[in-house]
Amino acid sequence: MRKPVIITIIALALALAIGITVFAVTKSAAGTSDDPVVTRGYVNGEFSQTLISSAAAPIDSTLTAAYDSALSAAKSGSVPADTTARRAIAKGGSISLGEGASITMVSGTATLTVSAGTVSDVTSGTAAASGELTSGHRYIVCTGGKAAVGTQTKSVFITSGAVSVTGGAIASVSFKDVKSTDWYYDYVISAVELGLVNGTTPTTFSPYGKLTLASAIKLAACMHQQYTDGKVTLTNDKDIWYMSYVKYAVSEKIIDGSYAGKTAKEYKSDVTREEFAHIFYGALPKSEYTAINSVNDNAIPDVTVASPYGSEIYTFYRAGILTGDSKHNFNPGSSIQRSEVAAILARMMDSTLRQSLTLK
Repeated sequence: MRKPVIITIIALALALAIGITVFAVTKSAAGTSDDPVVTRGYVNGEFSQTLISSAAAPIDSTLTAAYDSALSAAKSGSVPADTTARRAIAKGGSISLGEGASITMVSGTATLTVSAGTVSDVTSGTAAASGELTSGHRYIVCTGGKAAVGTQTKSVFITSGAVSVTGGAIASVSFKDVKSTDWYYDYVISAVELGLVNGTTPTTFSPYGKLTLASAIKLAACMHQQYTDGKVTLTNDKDIWYMSYVKYAVSEKIIDGSYAGKTAKEYKSDVTREEFAHIFYGALPKSEYTAINSVNDNAIPDVTVASPYGSEIYTFYRAGILTGDSKHNFNPGSSIQRSEVAAILARMMDSTLRQSLTLK
Protein backbone atom coordinates (compact mmCIF):
# COMPACT_ATOMS: atom_id res chain seq x y z
CA MET A 1 0.00 0.00 0.00
CA ARG A 2 1.35 3.46 -0.90
CA LYS A 3 2.26 5.90 1.90
CA PRO A 4 -0.48 8.48 1.06
CA VAL A 5 -3.13 5.80 1.52
CA ILE A 6 -1.71 4.90 4.93
CA ILE A 7 -1.66 8.56 5.93
CA THR A 8 -5.27 8.96 4.84
CA ILE A 9 -6.51 5.93 6.77
CA ILE A 10 -4.59 6.92 9.91
CA ALA A 11 -5.86 10.49 9.60
CA LEU A 12 -9.41 9.27 9.32
CA ALA A 13 -9.07 6.92 12.28
CA LEU A 14 -7.48 9.63 14.42
CA ALA A 15 -10.09 12.20 13.41
CA LEU A 16 -12.86 9.83 14.44
CA ALA A 17 -11.03 8.98 17.68
CA ILE A 18 -10.75 12.60 18.80
CA GLY A 19 -14.40 13.33 18.21
CA ILE A 20 -14.74 14.69 14.70
CA THR A 21 -18.34 13.68 14.16
CA VAL A 22 -19.70 12.05 11.00
CA PHE A 23 -23.40 12.72 10.52
CA ALA A 24 -25.73 10.16 8.92
CA VAL A 25 -28.31 10.93 6.26
CA THR A 26 -31.35 8.85 5.50
CA LYS A 27 -34.44 9.74 3.51
CA SER A 28 -37.98 8.49 3.81
CA ALA A 29 -41.60 9.56 3.78
CA ALA A 30 -42.58 12.47 6.00
CA GLY A 31 -45.25 12.27 8.65
CA THR A 32 -44.76 8.64 9.74
CA SER A 33 -42.61 6.75 12.19
CA ASP A 34 -40.63 5.57 9.16
CA ASP A 35 -39.54 9.10 8.36
CA PRO A 36 -36.13 9.84 9.91
CA VAL A 37 -34.59 13.25 10.29
CA VAL A 38 -32.68 14.69 7.38
CA THR A 39 -29.33 15.91 8.68
CA ARG A 40 -26.35 17.56 7.08
CA GLY A 41 -23.70 14.91 6.57
CA TYR A 42 -23.14 11.62 4.92
CA VAL A 43 -24.67 8.15 4.74
CA ASN A 44 -23.14 6.03 7.49
CA GLY A 45 -19.78 4.77 6.26
CA GLU A 46 -19.87 6.70 2.98
CA PHE A 47 -17.48 9.37 4.25
CA SER A 48 -14.77 6.88 5.18
CA GLN A 49 -15.25 4.89 1.97
CA THR A 50 -14.91 8.06 -0.09
CA LEU A 51 -11.67 9.00 1.65
CA ILE A 52 -10.13 5.55 1.26
CA SER A 53 -11.16 5.08 -2.38
CA SER A 54 -9.79 8.48 -3.37
CA ALA A 55 -6.60 8.27 -1.31
CA ALA A 56 -4.40 8.64 -4.40
CA ALA A 57 -6.23 11.86 -5.35
CA PRO A 58 -5.70 15.39 -4.04
CA ILE A 59 -7.33 14.50 -0.73
CA ASP A 60 -4.02 13.08 0.52
CA SER A 61 -2.24 16.40 0.39
CA THR A 62 -5.04 18.28 2.12
CA LEU A 63 -5.47 15.72 4.91
CA THR A 64 -1.75 15.45 5.66
CA ALA A 65 -1.67 18.84 7.36
CA ALA A 66 -4.74 18.00 9.44
CA TYR A 67 -3.17 14.66 10.34
CA ASP A 68 0.09 16.25 11.45
CA SER A 69 -1.80 18.76 13.59
CA ALA A 70 -3.94 16.06 15.22
CA LEU A 71 -0.94 13.80 15.81
CA SER A 72 0.99 16.63 17.46
CA ALA A 73 -1.96 17.41 19.71
CA ALA A 74 -2.36 13.76 20.64
CA LYS A 75 1.32 13.43 21.58
CA SER A 76 1.21 16.54 23.72
CA GLY A 77 -1.94 15.43 25.49
CA SER A 78 -3.74 18.59 24.43
CA VAL A 79 -6.59 16.97 22.50
CA PRO A 80 -9.72 18.86 23.65
CA ALA A 81 -12.97 17.28 24.71
CA ASP A 82 -15.64 16.99 22.02
CA THR A 83 -17.05 20.44 21.32
CA THR A 84 -19.46 19.61 18.51
CA ALA A 85 -22.32 22.09 18.45
CA ARG A 86 -25.14 23.24 16.21
CA ARG A 87 -25.17 27.02 15.78
CA ALA A 88 -27.74 29.35 14.22
CA ILE A 89 -26.29 32.68 13.11
CA ALA A 90 -28.28 35.72 11.99
CA LYS A 91 -27.68 37.57 8.74
CA GLY A 92 -24.48 39.60 9.03
CA GLY A 93 -23.11 37.39 11.82
CA SER A 94 -19.61 35.91 11.95
CA ILE A 95 -17.71 32.91 13.29
CA SER A 96 -13.97 32.76 13.99
CA LEU A 97 -12.18 29.47 13.27
CA GLY A 98 -8.85 28.54 14.82
CA GLU A 99 -6.43 25.70 14.19
CA GLY A 100 -8.22 22.34 14.20
CA ALA A 101 -11.71 23.82 13.95
CA SER A 102 -14.27 22.30 11.61
CA ILE A 103 -17.49 23.70 10.20
CA THR A 104 -20.33 22.41 8.02
CA MET A 105 -23.09 24.70 6.76
CA VAL A 106 -26.50 23.08 7.20
CA SER A 107 -28.52 25.86 5.59
CA GLY A 108 -28.20 29.46 4.51
CA THR A 109 -25.55 31.43 2.64
CA ALA A 110 -22.12 32.25 4.04
CA THR A 111 -18.62 33.20 2.96
CA LEU A 112 -15.30 31.77 4.13
CA THR A 113 -12.30 34.08 4.59
CA VAL A 114 -8.93 32.34 5.02
CA SER A 115 -6.50 34.70 6.78
CA ALA A 116 -3.64 32.27 7.50
CA GLY A 117 -2.53 28.76 6.64
CA THR A 118 -4.76 26.24 4.90
CA VAL A 119 -8.41 25.30 5.22
CA SER A 120 -9.26 21.87 3.84
CA ASP A 121 -12.60 21.05 2.23
CA VAL A 122 -12.46 17.38 3.20
CA THR A 123 -15.69 16.61 1.36
CA SER A 124 -14.18 17.44 -2.02
CA GLY A 125 -10.58 16.71 -1.00
CA THR A 126 -9.25 20.14 -1.92
CA ALA A 127 -7.81 23.18 -0.23
CA ALA A 128 -10.57 25.76 0.27
CA ALA A 129 -10.02 29.29 -1.00
CA SER A 130 -11.80 32.32 0.40
CA GLY A 131 -15.30 32.48 -1.04
CA GLU A 132 -18.81 31.08 -0.67
CA LEU A 133 -19.22 27.96 1.47
CA THR A 134 -20.74 24.89 -0.15
CA SER A 135 -23.71 23.59 1.81
CA GLY A 136 -23.08 20.13 3.29
CA HIS A 137 -19.29 20.29 2.84
CA ARG A 138 -17.05 19.96 5.87
CA TYR A 139 -14.15 22.37 6.26
CA ILE A 140 -11.21 21.85 8.65
CA VAL A 141 -8.62 24.49 9.57
CA CYS A 142 -5.16 22.92 9.27
CA THR A 143 -1.96 23.52 11.26
CA GLY A 144 -1.23 27.21 11.65
CA GLY A 145 -4.47 28.13 9.97
CA LYS A 146 -6.97 30.82 10.82
CA ALA A 147 -10.26 31.68 9.14
CA ALA A 148 -13.65 33.30 9.59
CA VAL A 149 -17.14 32.73 8.24
CA GLY A 150 -19.59 35.57 7.58
CA THR A 151 -23.30 35.03 6.90
CA GLN A 152 -25.26 36.66 4.06
CA THR A 153 -28.53 35.15 5.30
CA LYS A 154 -29.64 33.50 8.51
CA SER A 155 -27.58 30.29 8.50
CA VAL A 156 -27.16 27.11 10.51
CA PHE A 157 -23.84 25.32 11.05
CA ILE A 158 -22.39 22.24 12.71
CA THR A 159 -19.05 23.18 14.29
CA SER A 160 -16.37 21.60 16.46
CA GLY A 161 -13.01 22.54 17.91
CA ALA A 162 -11.59 26.06 18.17
CA VAL A 163 -14.72 27.98 17.18
CA SER A 164 -16.11 31.23 18.56
CA VAL A 165 -19.13 33.23 17.44
CA THR A 166 -18.17 36.88 17.17
CA GLY A 167 -21.57 38.21 16.14
CA GLY A 168 -25.13 37.23 15.25
CA ALA A 169 -25.58 34.23 17.53
CA ILE A 170 -29.18 33.04 17.79
CA ALA A 171 -30.24 31.29 21.00
CA SER A 172 -30.30 27.52 20.61
CA VAL A 173 -33.70 25.91 20.12
CA SER A 174 -34.86 23.34 22.65
CA PHE A 175 -38.31 21.87 23.20
CA LYS A 176 -38.99 19.26 25.86
CA ASP A 177 -41.48 17.50 23.54
CA VAL A 178 -39.11 17.29 20.54
CA LYS A 179 -36.37 14.69 20.99
CA SER A 180 -33.32 14.13 18.80
CA THR A 181 -34.61 10.63 17.98
CA ASP A 182 -37.89 11.95 16.52
CA TRP A 183 -38.12 11.89 12.71
CA TYR A 184 -39.12 15.56 12.66
CA TYR A 185 -36.38 16.82 15.04
CA ASP A 186 -34.12 18.50 12.46
CA TYR A 187 -37.10 19.87 10.54
CA VAL A 188 -38.55 21.50 13.66
CA ILE A 189 -35.20 22.95 14.68
CA SER A 190 -34.48 24.22 11.16
CA ALA A 191 -37.95 25.72 10.74
CA VAL A 192 -37.71 27.54 14.08
CA GLU A 193 -34.14 28.72 13.42
CA LEU A 194 -35.19 30.03 10.01
CA GLY A 195 -38.01 31.97 11.69
CA LEU A 196 -40.75 30.06 9.88
CA VAL A 197 -42.62 28.70 12.89
CA ASN A 198 -42.60 29.06 16.68
CA GLY A 199 -43.28 26.79 19.62
CA THR A 200 -46.67 26.81 21.31
CA THR A 201 -44.80 27.87 24.49
CA PRO A 202 -41.13 28.74 25.08
CA THR A 203 -40.45 25.09 26.01
CA THR A 204 -42.97 23.10 23.93
CA PHE A 205 -43.62 22.70 20.22
CA SER A 206 -46.69 20.40 20.31
CA PRO A 207 -45.56 18.32 17.31
CA TYR A 208 -48.82 16.37 17.11
CA GLY A 209 -51.02 19.42 17.41
CA LYS A 210 -53.26 20.38 14.51
CA LEU A 211 -53.11 23.55 12.43
CA THR A 212 -56.11 25.83 11.89
CA LEU A 213 -56.92 27.54 8.61
CA ALA A 214 -56.09 30.93 10.16
CA SER A 215 -52.68 29.70 11.31
CA ALA A 216 -51.93 28.20 7.89
CA ILE A 217 -52.64 31.54 6.20
CA LYS A 218 -50.46 33.34 8.75
CA LEU A 219 -47.53 30.98 8.10
CA ALA A 220 -47.89 31.31 4.33
CA ALA A 221 -48.01 35.10 4.57
CA CYS A 222 -44.93 35.23 6.79
CA MET A 223 -43.01 32.84 4.55
CA HIS A 224 -43.84 34.94 1.49
CA GLN A 225 -42.71 38.14 3.20
CA GLN A 226 -39.52 36.50 4.49
CA TYR A 227 -38.73 35.29 0.97
CA THR A 228 -39.63 38.59 -0.70
CA ASP A 229 -38.33 41.17 1.80
CA GLY A 230 -35.79 39.18 3.78
CA LYS A 231 -37.65 39.84 7.03
CA VAL A 232 -41.11 39.54 8.56
CA THR A 233 -42.85 42.70 9.72
CA LEU A 234 -46.43 41.39 9.74
CA THR A 235 -48.16 41.48 13.13
CA ASN A 236 -51.49 40.36 14.53
CA ASP A 237 -54.55 42.49 13.81
CA LYS A 238 -55.69 44.37 16.92
CA ASP A 239 -59.29 43.16 16.57
CA ILE A 240 -59.27 39.77 14.82
CA TRP A 241 -55.67 38.56 15.10
CA TYR A 242 -55.50 36.68 11.78
CA MET A 243 -57.13 39.29 9.51
CA SER A 244 -53.88 41.20 8.90
CA TYR A 245 -52.38 38.00 7.47
CA VAL A 246 -55.47 37.22 5.41
CA LYS A 247 -55.45 40.72 3.88
CA TYR A 248 -51.73 40.48 3.08
CA ALA A 249 -52.09 37.00 1.59
CA VAL A 250 -54.97 38.12 -0.64
CA SER A 251 -53.18 41.30 -1.75
CA GLU A 252 -50.03 39.32 -2.59
CA LYS A 253 -52.09 36.72 -4.47
CA ILE A 254 -50.98 33.92 -2.17
CA ILE A 255 -54.66 33.03 -1.82
CA ASP A 256 -57.73 34.25 -3.71
CA GLY A 257 -60.25 36.80 -2.46
CA SER A 258 -62.76 34.17 -1.32
CA TYR A 259 -60.68 33.59 1.80
CA ALA A 260 -61.46 37.09 3.03
CA GLY A 261 -65.11 36.06 3.34
CA LYS A 262 -64.60 32.97 5.50
CA THR A 263 -66.50 32.73 8.78
CA ALA A 264 -64.82 32.73 12.18
CA LYS A 265 -65.75 29.06 12.53
CA GLU A 266 -64.02 28.24 9.25
CA TYR A 267 -60.86 30.13 10.22
CA LYS A 268 -60.73 28.26 13.54
CA SER A 269 -61.27 24.81 12.01
CA ASP A 270 -58.41 22.42 11.24
CA VAL A 271 -56.98 22.91 7.77
CA THR A 272 -56.88 19.80 5.59
CA ARG A 273 -53.67 18.58 4.01
CA GLU A 274 -54.90 19.36 0.50
CA GLU A 275 -55.91 22.93 1.38
CA PHE A 276 -52.62 23.42 3.23
CA ALA A 277 -50.77 22.47 0.03
CA HIS A 278 -52.95 24.87 -1.95
CA ILE A 279 -52.32 27.80 0.40
CA PHE A 280 -48.56 27.24 0.54
CA TYR A 281 -48.24 26.74 -3.18
CA GLY A 282 -48.86 30.48 -3.53
CA ALA A 283 -46.31 31.45 -0.85
CA LEU A 284 -43.27 31.16 -3.14
CA PRO A 285 -42.78 31.82 -6.85
CA LYS A 286 -43.18 28.85 -9.20
CA SER A 287 -39.47 29.04 -10.00
CA GLU A 288 -38.82 27.57 -6.53
CA TYR A 289 -40.68 24.39 -7.45
CA THR A 290 -38.26 22.96 -10.01
CA ALA A 291 -38.91 19.24 -10.48
CA ILE A 292 -36.22 16.94 -9.10
CA ASN A 293 -38.38 13.80 -9.05
CA SER A 294 -40.11 11.69 -11.67
CA VAL A 295 -43.77 11.42 -10.63
CA ASN A 296 -46.16 10.34 -13.37
CA ASP A 297 -49.63 11.83 -13.62
CA ASN A 298 -52.05 9.96 -11.33
CA ALA A 299 -49.19 8.01 -9.72
CA ILE A 300 -49.93 9.26 -6.20
CA PRO A 301 -52.19 6.48 -4.84
CA ASP A 302 -54.93 8.71 -3.37
CA VAL A 303 -54.61 11.88 -5.50
CA THR A 304 -55.19 12.34 -9.21
CA VAL A 305 -54.19 15.34 -11.25
CA ALA A 306 -57.91 16.18 -11.50
CA SER A 307 -58.40 16.03 -7.70
CA PRO A 308 -58.98 19.28 -5.78
CA TYR A 309 -55.60 21.06 -5.80
CA GLY A 310 -54.18 17.98 -7.54
CA SER A 311 -51.88 19.94 -9.84
CA GLU A 312 -50.31 21.77 -6.89
CA ILE A 313 -49.88 18.56 -4.89
CA TYR A 314 -48.15 16.87 -7.84
CA THR A 315 -45.88 19.90 -8.24
CA PHE A 316 -44.83 19.57 -4.59
CA TYR A 317 -44.16 15.82 -4.95
CA ARG A 318 -42.05 16.47 -8.05
CA ALA A 319 -40.14 19.24 -6.26
CA GLY A 320 -39.35 16.97 -3.29
CA ILE A 321 -41.41 19.03 -0.86
CA LEU A 322 -44.03 16.33 -0.29
CA THR A 323 -43.55 12.56 -0.22
CA GLY A 324 -46.66 11.33 1.60
CA ASP A 325 -46.68 8.39 3.98
CA SER A 326 -44.66 5.17 3.69
CA LYS A 327 -46.72 4.19 0.63
CA HIS A 328 -46.69 7.77 -0.74
CA ASN A 329 -50.40 8.32 0.00
CA PHE A 330 -51.04 12.01 0.61
CA ASN A 331 -54.23 11.59 2.71
CA PRO A 332 -55.65 14.83 1.28
CA GLY A 333 -58.73 15.12 3.47
CA SER A 334 -57.02 14.56 6.81
CA SER A 335 -55.71 17.29 9.11
CA ILE A 336 -52.02 18.12 9.21
CA GLN A 337 -49.77 17.93 12.26
CA ARG A 338 -47.38 20.67 13.35
CA SER A 339 -44.40 18.33 12.93
CA GLU A 340 -45.41 17.76 9.29
CA VAL A 341 -45.87 21.49 8.81
CA ALA A 342 -42.32 22.10 10.05
CA ALA A 343 -40.96 19.53 7.59
CA ILE A 344 -42.77 21.12 4.64
CA LEU A 345 -41.76 24.67 5.58
CA ALA A 346 -38.11 23.66 6.01
CA ARG A 347 -38.07 21.90 2.64
CA MET A 348 -39.71 24.85 0.91
CA MET A 349 -37.15 27.35 2.19
CA ASP A 350 -34.08 25.07 2.14
CA SER A 351 -33.88 23.13 -1.12
CA THR A 352 -31.10 20.92 0.26
CA LEU A 353 -33.69 19.26 2.51
CA ARG A 354 -35.93 18.18 -0.35
CA GLN A 355 -36.60 14.49 -0.82
CA SER A 356 -36.03 12.14 -3.74
CA LEU A 357 -38.60 9.64 -5.00
CA THR A 358 -39.92 8.08 -8.19
CA LEU A 359 -43.58 7.22 -8.78
CA LYS A 360 -44.61 5.51 -12.01
